[in-house]
Amino acid sequence: AKAIGCFAVAQMSGAAASEPTEVVEGAVLHLKLGAPGAIEGVVVDDRSSPIPSFSIGIESFVSAKSATAFGSYMKPRVDRGPRSFADPQGTFRWDKLLPGDYVLTASIRGMPLARSGTIAVNSGTVTRGVRIVLGTGGSVSGHVTDAHGAPVGDVELAFDTVSSIAESTVSARTDASGSYRLDGAPSSVFT
Repeated sequence: AKAIGCFAVAQMSGAAASEPTEVVEGAVLHLKLGAPGAIEGVVVDDRSSPIPSFSIGIESFVSAKSATAFGSYMKPRVDRGPRSFADPQGTFRWDKLLPGDYVLTASIRGMPLARSGTIAVNSGTVTRGVRIVLGTGGSVSGHVTDAHGAPVGDVELAFDTVSSIAESTVSARTDASGSYRLDGAPSSVFT
């Protein structure tokens, strides 16, 4: 079968896709992968103090070259993490990123998750100045009862999944009267 008139694109993890190149009969195609990008930033608490140890994952990614007038490319392969970082200043750098728009989720044990805004990454460049703030979050309190309304003690409570990358590490137990207080509720909307 002839492929004349279609376009070829080269893609691999950790590099920008090549430009679409038209397939021409008798021609040898040279497909050149683009340079990857990177994100540098800092994770701090709500008092602007650096978080020295944390995890970050890619919550969402929209490729800069997901589709063209020539049709869709293969779905880009992206390592979504999470990745662990340890730095006394709370800094991180995530290299070998495909060009596109990213949203990152940061997490540490016992605190609610926090998301970055949309971060644009371009081929061959480092997007700097990303700041993710891990807040203390809110609190949820109440009572757990059985089907007859009697208090139930020693029941574990936790938040449901608020991220596709990291699990909430916040939990609590009811006391003998069925009362609980669950601290560390996410302070932003997670859908």
